[in-house]
Amino acid sequence: IASNRVSYFYNLTGKSISVDTACSSSIVAVSLAMEDHFLQKTQVSLVIGVNSIITGTLFSSHTMAGMLSKRGRCAAFDASADGYVRG
Repeated sequence: IASNRVSYFYNLTGKSISVDTACSSSIVAVSLAMEDHFLQKTQVSLVIGVNSIITGTLFSSHTMAGMLSKRGRCAAFDASADGYVRG
């Protein structure tokens, strides 16, 4: 409902959707906007991506479970990968 509230507040018209695909939400939203633009369904698009880490609870539980990278660096699909990195 957040996207609809923003659209209403700014008096924006047209499609108003929220996208939640875990880590790729912002890029998927951009892709959807570009698709509509290329298909000439819209002339202007507004895409807003937000990532809010409000508390440290999830970070703490990931640390205690040994899931986070000790180096704090991403090494996806690499033999040197040593854990997960929050983005």
